[in-house]
Amino acid sequence: MNDVALFAAVGTPLTADETLDRPALESHVVDQFRGGMTGVLIGGTMGLMQLQGATARGLAVELGLQWTGDELLFDPDVNILLGCAYLRQLTDRFGDQDAALAAYCSGPTFVETRRDVNQRIPLGYSDRVWDVLTALQGRMSV
Repeated sequence: MNDVALFAAVGTPLTADETLDRPALESHVVDQFRGGMTGVLIGGTMGLMQLQGATARGLAVELGLQWTGDELLFDPDVNILLGCAYLRQLTDRFGDQDAALAAYCSGPTFVETRRDVNQRIPLGYSDRVWDVLTALQGRMSV
């Protein structure tokens, strides 16, 4: 599936939380998709939004979803729902999408630790998400 097709395919489920920046979420999904929807990456992340099993399990409990195991992360609807909830939590926690995306990629403890000692938060991942967004917007306007 190419990026534009994925952008269109995942658009609808992302409306569950209108307070998040929809294009940024969709760009995040496109970037994460490159890791493979059904694969498990070296860090143990799974599915479209590349979630850790323990993180997803905690989110499912918070959302009142029945958790039957990590295999749920290979269901795109469940994965996107949980990934959006996680990104929403991180955005609320850190106050901006760049820091939230950095925390999504590197972990919230890493971002908090950097902030606590007034060190710059690496924004390479969030820059990549914004680059994907720009590319998608260019393709969609053709």
